[in-house]
Amino acid sequence: MEEDPTKRFPKALGDNGEDKLEQLLAAMEALRSELRSEVSSLRSELSTLSEAVERRLYDTRPIWETVLAEMENLKNQVSALENRVVSLETTVHNDVKDRAYVVRGQYVDVIRVQRDFDDRVTLEQKPA
Repeated sequence: MEEDPTKRFPKALGDNGEDKLEQLLAAMEALRSELRSEVSSLRSELSTLSEAVERRLYDTRPIWETVLAEMENLKNQVSALENRVVSLETTVHNDVKDRAYVVRGQYVDVIRVQRDFDDRVTLEQKPA
């Protein structure tokens, strides 16, 4: 036979389900206590994990600080090198321009001498 579902209801008129309410409150309190225990356990694990991370950071922090300092030094050296290259390019460009002017002047002088030479040769070759 099946159990009568009405047996779970309060039997007397004065019984308004206070026993069930007390059971429900006790179950809620048990859940709350269990939840507090779990939260406390998680906080402990988190604290342990945080300490482990700090220990690892303590070990690696000097290495990273050294690497960052070296990178900054390299950055400064590259910047200085770039400035020197730009300065050298400017100097070479100006020097080439100056030399081109000198060469052009020398070329004009050579042409003038060549014309004078050609004129003299022509005059000497003419029969008098």
